[in-house]
Amino acid sequence: MELNADEVLLAYLRILGVAALVIYGYAWVERASKRRITKGLLIGLLLGAGAVVSMHDPMELLPGVFYDGRSILLVLAPL
Repeated sequence: MELNADEVLLAYLRILGVAALVIYGYAWVERASKRRITKGLLIGLLLGAGAVVSMHDPMELLPGVFYDGRSILLVLAPL
């Protein structure tokens, strides 16, 4: 099943919503955690959980061509 333009736009908005939640979670962890090791562990878990959530909502652009939002979170992770 191919997606039309409206479905693609909604799928991108869902992916961006997950990314926004991860960014808000990141800001909370930065403020709440004092120890560096705890902060790094929590941020890693947060980004990993965001990637898993985004993989559960893939888009099928063409038959056999799928896209999910992991790439957005992979760009955010090193920053």
